[in-house]
Amino acid sequence: MERVRDNENVPQEGIEKKPELKRFKKIGGGSFILKGKMIKPGQVFLADPNDIPVAFRDTVLAVDGNVNFDKHLVTKASPPPPGPKDVKKAVYEARQRTGSQWWDIYREGEEKPINEKGMTKEKAEAMIQSLME
Repeated sequence: MERVRDNENVPQEGIEKKPELKRFKKIGGGSFILKGKMIKPGQVFLADPNDIPVAFRDTVLAVDGNVNFDKHLVTKASPPPPGPKDVKKAVYEARQRTGSQWWDIYREGEEKPINEKGMTKEKAEAMIQSLME
């Protein structure tokens, strides 16, 4: 059996790099938890830049120079903008109250009138015309 010396003939693809720790200072108000430790305002701490929560990346300053966060971790997928809604025009009808001269306006499929007080047939038809526009 042959022994391997000093990592020769060992594939390097499966070996993960250790995260590069940088010094940061928390500015602004509020605290956040990073790997089980509370980071308070004004505190200097060591961390991998990509371990800092996205919401708090604007409240930390790199003490050791500039730090570039991974772009795929910074941006979140935003939901698509709402499209135009299918607007269905309401259909109204005028019905005469039972045994009365007054008329009420109803939406299609509903049994409760939309007006509180009864109105004449002419006013009811005019109101329906204004609602349909």
